Amino acid sequence: MSVDPKHAFAPASPSEAALAQTQRDGARKSLTILGATGSIGKSTLDLVVRNPDTFEVVALTAQSNVVDLAKAAIATRARLAVIGDAAHYAELKSLLAATGIKVAAGHAAVVAAAAEPADCVIAAIV
Repeated sequence: MSVDPKHAFAPASPSEAALAQTQRDGARKSLTILGATGSIGKSTLDLVVRNPDTFEVVALTAQSNVVDLAKAAIATRARLAVIGDAAHYAELKSLLAATGIKVAAGHAAVVAAAAEPADCVIAAIV
């Protein structure tokens, strides 16, 4: 039995498989991460930061971790950052002032972020 060398080694995860396909296609993929400050979100952000020519971040959301959300939005040059707990809106707006990143807050804003056009939406929220 022979194995085609192009297919001999499969990527270790779906994220790596998507990365490999995107690199073959040569096109940037747009991405939204719901729950960007949790473990799955942070792992996805790590992949995005290591491959800035491969991904464009449409939106990032978090429930209450406003500082990490702002850092991630700046690091990835996200178009939109949404904090689920509206009590943190003013702090997020202040942290992202003069960055050009749009800011929103509340449940409806998280739903709207999920509906933004993107090639892929990572749903890492509980």
